Formats: sequence, C-alpha cells, structure tokens
Amino acid sequence: MKKITKTKGFTLIELLAVIAIISLISVIIIPNITKTSIRTKKNLYKTKVKSIVKAKKMCEQDGEEDCDVIGVLLAKKYLVGDNGSNCNGNCLKNPIDGTYMDNCFVTYNDISCSNRAENAVNKIKNIAKDEPDDTLDVITKPAPEGATCTNTFAYDGTSDNNLRYVGANPCNYVSFNNELWRIIGVMNNIDDGTGNLETRVKLIRNESLGDYSWDTSELSVNTGYGVNDWTQADLKNELNGDYLDTTLTANTNWYNGTNNARTGVFDYTKGLKAEAQAQIGDAKWNLGGRYSGGATASTFYTAERGTSTYSTSHQCVDGACPRATEWTGKVALMYPSDYGYAVGGTVRSTCLSKNLSTYNLGSCYKNDWICLNTIQWFLAPSSLYRERAFLVGYTGSVGDRRTDSNLAARPVVYLKSSVSISSGNGSESKPYQIP
Repeated sequence: MKKITKTKGFTLIELLAVIAIISLISVIIIPNITKTSIRTKKNLYKTKVKSIVKAKKMCEQDGEEDCDVIGVLLAKKYLVGDNGSNCNGNCLKNPIDGTYMDNCFVTYNDISCSNRAENAVNKIKNIAKDEPDDTLDVITKPAPEGATCTNTFAYDGTSDNNLRYVGANPCNYVSFNNELWRIIGVMNNIDDGTGNLETRVKLIRNESLGDYSWDTSELSVNTGYGVNDWTQADLKNELNGDYLDTTLTANTNWYNGTNNARTGVFDYTKGLKAEAQAQIGDAKWNLGGRYSGGATASTFYTAERGTSTYSTSHQCVDGACPRATEWTGKVALMYPSDYGYAVGGTVRSTCLSKNLSTYNLGSCYKNDWICLNTIQWFLAPSSLYRERAFLVGYTGSVGDRRTDSNLAARPVVYLKSSVSISSGNGSESKPYQIP
C-alpha cells in the first residue's frame, strides 16, 4: 500500500521571509516604473509643445493673424483642443499631471500656460458681483491683505453701463509689457473695427511715456500749431509706429513743439513688446469733441461719441475739415470721461454733477486715481479751435491747449476679450498677471 505523505505548510518565519523578499523587489522595481512613466509623460509634453510651435508657424505661413494665441490656433483648426470635464474650452491637457491649462500662449519656441486662469473681464466683474448694476454708488469690496489700495468700483450709468475702478488708489494694477499699467474698467460695446461689439478690459500705462505734442505742423499749416484731427496726428502715428516697432535698437525723436519740432526722445526700451501686442486688439475710437471743458463726465461721454468737431463753418484752412469722428487702431489716449468717471469716495456723487473744468475745486481730483499731478493729453479735440485738444492739469482741472504743446502721453489699449488673469490681487506690490 502506497504511503500518503502530508503536505507541510509555511511556517511564520518562512512567510515573513517571503514578504520581505517581495517588499525588497517592489522597492527596486516600482521607482523605476514610476521614473519611466514620468519620463514618458515629459516626452509627451515636449512633443505637445513642439506641435503647438509647429501649428503657430503654419498659421503664420498662411498669413493669419494672432497666431500666438492658442484659442486662435484651435478655432482655425491648426490645433485640436484636449478638453475635459473640468475645462471650459480652448484648453490643453498637461500630460504630466493630467491638469487642464487655460489660455496658453506661444512665445517664440516655448509655451506659457496658466492653470485655471480666469478671463480678465470675468475676473473684474466677479470681484464686484452681487451688486446691482443700475446704481452709481461706489461698490466697495475687501482689499487684499496688507495692501494700501482699495477694491472700489462703480458703474458709470451711461448707455453702455461700463464698470470702472474709482477712488484715489483702487486695486487696479496689472503687470503688462513687463511694467505697471492700470485697469480703467470693463467697457461694453467696444467695436473691434469690423462692427463686432465686445466687452473688453481697458488699460492705461501707469506712467507717461514722456512729454510730446498731440500734433504739430510746418509754419504754412495752421501757423505751425498742428491740427486736431487724431487720424493724422503725430502722436497717433508714433504710438502706432515706433511704440509698436519691435525692431528698434536705439532711441528715436518724437514731435514736441511748434513747426514740426522733433526733439522729444522716445526710449525704445519702453516700446510695446511682441507678447503684449499679441494681447491687445484693434478698436474703434470715437473722436467727437466739445467747445470747452465746462461739462460733466456724462456730457463728455456723449460728446466723445458724437460728431461735433472743428468744421468749415469755423474758417478751416488746414485741409482737414471736417475732422474725422472715428479711428480704428490699437493705441490711443484716455478720454475726458475716463478721468471724470474715475472719481470715488464720498464725493463721487457731488463730483459727477460738476463740470470737469472745476474738478480742481474741492476733493474731486484728490479722489481720482487718473490725476497724476502732471499735465496729460486726452484724445478728445476741441470743436471751437482747429489746433486744440483737451487735457487734465496738475491739479485736476480739464481744459484745452494747442496740440503742439509738450505734454505727458499715457498710452491706452483694449485687451482682447480672450485675455486672462493668472495671478495677483491688483495691488501695486502684487499686480494682476497676464499669462
């Protein structure tokens, strides 16, 4: 008879030994697997970046515009979006960590993206949310911790009902073109020059580029004093010429006096870089004027969008009558109404009922962040004189002066509606960042 042998089980010591061996193997193998996975993902990411750069070049070769913006490449089918349930659209998926990246921009041969960046228009509106948009009262929201600025806004009550930053020092600082700019507000019904109306963020440079003429002319034209038609103005040409010329490697001279004087030095390093230019777009600028600064912000807002300009009825002899009432381009100046509506504090209601020519009285200009204690040009021309445009003086009074005068020029632009804010809190120390 065959003897049956009983199978012996593992002892506790043997089981522990097996577990130890398996653990040792996992310590050796798993990190290698993880490293291989991360390396593979990084390679995929590099491949995606290369594909974006390639798509950008294809877009440029086809003569398309705005090829630096991922949203354009997606819309024109040069690139395919990798959208997920957590993505609002026009996103790219980061294969390294699986997150979705909004508002990516190609800069030369690299890509810059922001995780969960927020559309600039929505960012500002969301700060002032839960407040009625049919009031002219100042909207005050908590300021960033440790900041000296104030989160203060107000709707302007115009037909466009724009949301503006108001007060002596609102939290409207933004890093743009690697320098400080400030947000005038969220402006509605901005024509991009094709009849398409958009809601866009309006920016103004925090400091002046320098002191220049609005326009000047040779002595045979208007006695050398210039012509108040923005479509042919010297400052318009310079702001949309040298200022946008990324090939400049030396300073140039801008017009700054009677009879085509041209000794105002423009520092080429202050020009608008390619990255910043990709974030702004054309806009239709209204060029209506008035006969004096004796009008409220509301009256100016209407006049700027009107047709009152210097005309042949005023013995126009400079060959540019009547003046143009619209101009489409990228860079211009602020309006008198931008200054008037920027007033805040407890005096806002009183100041909005005053003429801008009297903003120097009382506390209006002291509660208006646009007033920099320097004489600054406005875009609006005089309709009474052929050689005058409006300005704001040292202490906040609005008046007009000959266009050949040498005054501060602060460029103003409209961001594209697709531009986002990735970080920052709007304070001077932590300005909003545009990816």
